[in-house]
Amino acid sequence: MKEQTGRFEGTNGLQLYWQAWLPDGSPKAILVVIHGAGEHIGRYGNMVNGLVPAGFIVAGYDQRGHGRSEGQRAHIDSWDEYRQDVRTFLGMARQLAPGLPVFLYGHSQGSLAVLDYVLHDPSGLAGVMSSGTALEPLDAAPPHLVLVAKVMSRIMPGFTIKQPLPGASVSHDPQVAKAYDEDPLVCWDRSARWATECLSAIDFIKSHGTDLNLPILFLHGESDPLVSVAGAQRFFAQISSTDKTMHIYPGDLHEPHNEFDFDHVIADIATWMDLHIQ
Repeated sequence: MKEQTGRFEGTNGLQLYWQAWLPDGSPKAILVVIHGAGEHIGRYGNMVNGLVPAGFIVAGYDQRGHGRSEGQRAHIDSWDEYRQDVRTFLGMARQLAPGLPVFLYGHSQGSLAVLDYVLHDPSGLAGVMSSGTALEPLDAAPPHLVLVAKVMSRIMPGFTIKQPLPGASVSHDPQVAKAYDEDPLVCWDRSARWATECLSAIDFIKSHGTDLNLPILFLHGESDPLVSVAGAQRFFAQISSTDKTMHIYPGDLHEPHNEFDFDHVIADIATWMDLHIQ
C-alpha cells in the first residue's frame, strides 16, 4: 500500500494533520474515518491493514486539539467546527480517487461528529458507519464531571477537565491497552466547552433519528464500559432508513476494531461496503 500524509486548514485556520492509505491496485471506494475523543487516526492500523489490501482507500485526520493537529487539547468553541472540518476533509478525500463511492465512519465521539454531519448534509455519501455510538455515555462522562463542565463552560470555556480512561477499557488485548496507556499522542484533557457541546450534539442527534435515510451500519462491543450499547440500540431502532444493520460483538469492549476478534469486525465492514458500492 501507499501512504500519504499532510496538513490541511480546518475551521478558524487550525492546521490539521491527515493520513491516507491507498492500495497498490485500483481502489473501489474511499473510507473516511473520524476517530474518538483523546486519540488519533494513527490508532486505526487494524482497519488500514484489513481494508486497504481489499481495495479500499482509508483516510482520516487528527481532529482539532488531538494528536498531531493544532489547537488546545480536546477543545472547541462550537460543534460546528467539527462539522466544517468533516466537510473540508471529505472534499480532500474525494480528490484521492475522483468518482469513487465515499463512506464515512466515526468511532465514539467521532460517531457523534459523523451522525451530526450526515443529519445536516448526507449528500455524496454511499453510506455511514457508527462504532461505539456515544449517545449514552457511561464511564466516559461521569455525572460529577458533567456538572463541572456545565458550570465552567459558561464562565471559562477553555477550562481543562482531566478524564483518564485506562487502556483496559478499550480492548481486552493487553498489547492494545498498553499501547494506549503509553501513547504520547493520547490525551485525557477535555475542555468544559467541548463537554457541553458534546451534550448538545447528543440531544440534537437523538431528536432527529427519523431523519436518517442513508444506508447505515452500527458496530458496538457488547461489554463496552464507556458508552451504552443499549443506548445505541434505542437510537438504531428510531432510524427511518430501510437499509440499516447493527453488529454487536459478544464480550467486546469499547473498540471492536482493536479487540482480539478485530478481523471479524473488519470483515463485516468490508462486506457491508462491498454491498453498497454502485
